[in-house]
Amino acid sequence: MKSIVDVLPKKIKDISSDVDNCNYFLTHKHSLITENAKDIGKVSPVNLISDVITSPPYLNGTNYFRNTKLELWFLKHIKTEMDLRYFRDKALTSGINDVKREYGLLPNKTQSQLLKQTLQELEQRSYDSRIPLMVKCYFQEMYNFFQGLTIHLRQEANILIDIGDSIFSNVHIPTDLILAETIDVLGYALNERIVLRNRTSRNGQTISQVLLKFTYSKR
Repeated sequence: MKSIVDVLPKKIKDISSDVDNCNYFLTHKHSLITENAKDIGKVSPVNLISDVITSPPYLNGTNYFRNTKLELWFLKHIKTEMDLRYFRDKALTSGINDVKREYGLLPNKTQSQLLKQTLQELEQRSYDSRIPLMVKCYFQEMYNFFQGLTIHLRQEANILIDIGDSIFSNVHIPTDLILAETIDVLGYALNERIVLRNRTSRNGQTISQVLLKFTYSKR
């Protein structure tokens, strides 16, 4: 097994070479609206957006910050592993360890019947009481984001979302379908659902990565 001392310098050289050999130039300047997507609704719009491409955290318990802690350390965003907690607190709730007790007091603003049925199943079958709470918070926070996003969108804006479903306690959570149902009331009309990849979960069920195509219309 190679050590990081052997691998990292070569990888950095490869990245540097890629950057030096890139001949692509942007014709427009980009601007940062907010560093945290959860705050999108708190920012006054400047230029309305016509197209959005996003891949939100999957509802599968993946700790994205732990998986990228080397990069975060290299970029001097963290000094110790304890610093990862700061980023996890800022992120969308998508794992059991992201759930806090006070989340149980949050009202469920979503109107998805599919979510309601899924939560009922999870409450009956989950081995950990945090699982249904995690799912509830995930979709509530997704709803809040897409609601906040509306003030930045042009009429008939295109929204592309890369997302995947998941399974907890043998309960299938059709994340893409619940999300589509959740944000439909905000003016996001689902035009197309494209399956990008299928794989098999531990219990043998098929779960998918899909691309959702929406058109936004102000209501």
